[in-house]
Amino acid sequence: MSKTKFVRKVSTFKRGSFSAPQLIIFVIAFALIGYLIYRSFAAAPVVATLEAEQMVLPSGAFTISDSGASSGKAVEFPQNGTATGDVYLASSVASLNVIARGDQCSGAPVMTFTVDGSNLINNVAVSSSSWAPYSYTLGTAIGAGNHHIAVSFNNDYTQSGKTRGNSGKSSGGCSRNLYVDVSNFFGPDTATVTPAPTVSLSASPTSVTAGQSSTLTWASSNATSCSATGAWSGSESTSGSASTGALNQNSTYTLTCSGSGGSASATATVSVTASTPTPSATSIYWGALLDGNDTYATYYGNPAPNGQSWQDGPWGNTGNTWDRFESNAGKKMSIIHWGQPNPWNQTTFYGGTADIAYNRGAINMIDMSSGSTSLTDIANGVYDSQIKTWANNVKAWGKPFMLRWDWEMNGSWYDYGKQAAANPSAYVNSWKHFHDVVAAQGANNVTWVWCPNTEFSGSTSLSSLYPGDSYVDWTCVGGYNKSTSTYWLSFAQLFGQTYKDILALSPNKPMMIGETGSREVGGSKAAWITDAFTTQLPQNFPKIKAVMWFNWRIYENSVYEPWPIESSSAATAAFKSAISGNSYYAPGSSSIVNLPALTKVPPLQ
Repeated sequence: MSKTKFVRKVSTFKRGSFSAPQLIIFVIAFALIGYLIYRSFAAAPVVATLEAEQMVLPSGAFTISDSGASSGKAVEFPQNGTATGDVYLASSVASLNVIARGDQCSGAPVMTFTVDGSNLINNVAVSSSSWAPYSYTLGTAIGAGNHHIAVSFNNDYTQSGKTRGNSGKSSGGCSRNLYVDVSNFFGPDTATVTPAPTVSLSASPTSVTAGQSSTLTWASSNATSCSATGAWSGSESTSGSASTGALNQNSTYTLTCSGSGGSASATATVSVTASTPTPSATSIYWGALLDGNDTYATYYGNPAPNGQSWQDGPWGNTGNTWDRFESNAGKKMSIIHWGQPNPWNQTTFYGGTADIAYNRGAINMIDMSSGSTSLTDIANGVYDSQIKTWANNVKAWGKPFMLRWDWEMNGSWYDYGKQAAANPSAYVNSWKHFHDVVAAQGANNVTWVWCPNTEFSGSTSLSSLYPGDSYVDWTCVGGYNKSTSTYWLSFAQLFGQTYKDILALSPNKPMMIGETGSREVGGSKAAWITDAFTTQLPQNFPKIKAVMWFNWRIYENSVYEPWPIESSSAATAAFKSAISGNSYYAPGSSSIVNLPALTKVPPLQ
């Protein structure tokens, strides 16, 4: 635009040449902008801020650049310490927050925020890995003037990674650090606050016999709609009652009610006991995979009671991990789950480790994986020399044990599973060849356990992977209740279909649960354990002759999974109650392991 045209347009504005509608639009727009500015100040105006990098930092803390921080900078606390500073408040303060984030490692870093020596945000877990506010509303306002501020980090922790044997499971390392961006101080909130909804939900009775029903009753406030999830579904009124209908398994009901002030949820659980419990005259093996450092060192601290480290069972022969698990379960295990490398990586059979279990009265169930080795090469005899050496060592040891080779082959998370998905016959041929070479050396104490994962959408069909009854001594299945806040699988839902499909392939072989566990969210882990061990296994899964719990707080998918029975006191108590006094689960003993040399492990009678 030329200078002349610009002057002409300004002059036009000064002459008031705008039409009446245009002037009305201007007035409305400026009024709206002014109202929004007023509301932004009226709702908890910011009185003062204090950037973390402006504080006096403790030894080890340092300023970092971070594009997501308020000033492009923040402070990292890699170890425990306290940063201090002063802030001037021009008026009184009714609330405050600290913008922080944390590296999650065996829990969250813990932060304390102090004003004039008073802990306002006290030992709060900074559980977000991205910037988030950690807030405090004051009962009594902080007055205007100078105030002394302190931010403390006192929960430092570092976890090194590990890989265990040839089990195919690994635990990643991590370090717990705290990051602080800025502290904000707010005046009284003058905005109108919309009340948040409240909701209550109860069941009566909370425990029924199979086939009976319970009544759900609920009420809410400040809500306009409610929706049901869990053991029921659909829209519900904001208050009311309803029958659950006949129940045959433990059921958890969740009701979420929403309004203009947000949403709120409530849950109710109904426990179901068998209508006519049928005690079994037989017994089955029971046991676990036992982790030391990730599990017991975390739950009980280091060192263990006798001054030694928490070692994975059965290694180390210190007894700490094994003793603690059996104490928590209330009974000696009759089977122990562990792993050793494949023959072409380690031709030695770990007989000394297996003897530790044998001397404690427990059958050995040993994992062995082909790893990334070509299944076709195994079938074609490329590793026969190493397999023969290993088999002769097994034969020399002589005692019967279970071998779970290339388990969960119907999934693709292990390399051999990818190969099996692309060419199922390669898996079957490698299994048969491995079996035949071992048998030819006379190592008849190997009990061959074929163990897929529970079936899922996209898994390789079990029928294409089964080597045949002549090559399998026990069938097996592994699976977990990987629950979330909206997703929960009972033991029967988890294993029922795969159990039936395996029986269709091999109806006469004994079967085992090779590994299992449950999370705590989405329902009651304690109730899940009770249902699995007191109802489902004894009554509805008669072909299951051994069950293995996965007692490892393993680090997978960026979280520590709460599989161990010690993940909560309720879960521990439920497991002990289900196992300790129940003769269905055979205790470990010399008679359990005292089997004829060079024979298979039979199911218990």
